[in-house]
Amino acid sequence: MSKIHPKLNLFFNIIATIITQASSIVVGVILTPLLINRLSKDEYGLYVSGVSLSGFAFVVVDLGMAFYLIKEVSENRDNTSHVGKLLSASFIIKLPLLLISFFIFLALSPPNHLISYAIPFWLFLVATSLQPNWLFSGIEALKVITMVTIITKIMMLGIVYFFVKTSEDFSIVTYAFSLSAVACMLFSLFYSKFKGYTFSPCSSNDIRNILKNAMGFYAPRMMVAMYTQASVFIVSRVAGTSEAAVYAVADQFYKLGQMAIAAVTQAFYPFMVLRKEVRFLFITTSAILSVALITCALLWGWVDEVIYWYVGEGFGSAVVLVKIFMITCLFVIPSSFLGFPLLGSLGFHKIANQTLMIGASLYSVGLAILYSIGHVTALYIALLTFSSELAVFILRAYKSYMILKKNNQH
Repeated sequence: MSKIHPKLNLFFNIIATIITQASSIVVGVILTPLLINRLSKDEYGLYVSGVSLSGFAFVVVDLGMAFYLIKEVSENRDNTSHVGKLLSASFIIKLPLLLISFFIFLALSPPNHLISYAIPFWLFLVATSLQPNWLFSGIEALKVITMVTIITKIMMLGIVYFFVKTSEDFSIVTYAFSLSAVACMLFSLFYSKFKGYTFSPCSSNDIRNILKNAMGFYAPRMMVAMYTQASVFIVSRVAGTSEAAVYAVADQFYKLGQMAIAAVTQAFYPFMVLRKEVRFLFITTSAILSVALITCALLWGWVDEVIYWYVGEGFGSAVVLVKIFMITCLFVIPSSFLGFPLLGSLGFHKIANQTLMIGASLYSVGLAILYSIGHVTALYIALLTFSSELAVFILRAYKSYMILKKNNQH
């Protein structure tokens, strides 16, 4: 049998990655108008703020271990005892952090929502933190876990559709959200044992070694998570849950754009590592950017109708946010291709990470300024996100130009 052409194989990988990544986002997109219709605007804003908080807390608790452990498992997949030590050590490191996070969740919870907010969103954090997706990524066995994740999210969607009728059912939504993650986590632990990997005794040296190697991934990931995960929660805390609800609706469309871009660039990275076809990468980037420009131009005048059709009245202010995110995506596309697919494949991973750090630092400084002058609103947070992504693009474009000019690869 003849081998599939590398570029055709790349296309298949992109499609497969899109399907995998789209599942969670599509369920969220379907869930948004359903929750807005069944709950009040404020209750929906409270729900998405909890999702945002738990998503950011996951990055904080992970300490960068997921990235390091994927590589470690991949290189030692045949050594089940070593992988078992990694599993045990990761639990030992995370458990005290999760215990501390419980009290933080209690402190950040609205007084009248301790049971329906703090506990379920903390349970979601526990489940996602202890689910060893890094193990399945390392042994290249994510298919079953992905399928189970999709099934649990569809089950949550069914629970909301059939049992949530009014804002008084808010706790049903939050516990369905958390318990679906708990079910997935428990299955993943049983499945890891089925694949031959289970907990093994580990030493303090094993724990120190993981922390030492993982911390290099921690700071960039946590700072980027400030504007990719925590934005909705920040808006809810300062501007209120109603404003957070508006931001979250626009953020759904932004995440769809990011998902599509990430699916292509993630598939491109191993292709570029092996072949380093810079010209083909630039041609692909130009083609995708052209399609995005045409799509934005065609949809620009219809955004208000789309928002009204999607969530109904009361979200008119989300229109300008969606338009800001549409423009942002036009810079995220070339920036993402210039990141790990180009800079990373040419051996400049640190530069790709440094640009993210600078963008995230600008976001943090901007957020502090907005807070000090009392302008933390959905609009200004969206503009701050745009500014951060624009800065990352400019830095990556400049660095890429200088590197390619030096190496005569342009």
